[in-house]
Amino acid sequence: MKAILLVLVYSFYMIHHPMILSIILIMISLSVAFLLPLFSNFSWSSYIISLILIGAMLIIFIYLASLAPNEIFISYNKTTFIMLSTSIFFLSFIIPSPPSLSQPNLNLLTQLFFSQGMFLILILAVFLLITMIAVVKITSLPEGPLKSKLN
Repeated sequence: MKAILLVLVYSFYMIHHPMILSIILIMISLSVAFLLPLFSNFSWSSYIISLILIGAMLIIFIYLASLAPNEIFISYNKTTFIMLSTSIFFLSFIIPSPPSLSQPNLNLLTQLFFSQGMFLILILAVFLLITMIAVVKITSLPEGPLKSKLN
């Protein structure tokens, strides 16, 4: 899984098309979501964070698809990509994986959801609600950023 993540990160720097970049970014976030539970006991938190990130990336993907639907995709030299991908794959076996960090994460999460941290959680929830309302108001305008091309 580390090798796939390293190849995706490397290919992120080689490609310049916005649609492919957003697809690679979604795949990187999915890979990180599958790797995070290996380092902590709380797998649900990494999945929730990755779902939020993927939702945001899908919104960006839709926006880019409406802006540049006819942009030409340029293919690069496949032999250099394959050689560098295999070298990254073999280097991922040499690099040691970090030790498990499950115990400090337990203390951090329990402190976050008790009385002192609850105020911060409420502020973040209100901020998220205001942001979602603003996005709905911006995109529902007829002359907004996602206007129809038929009129």
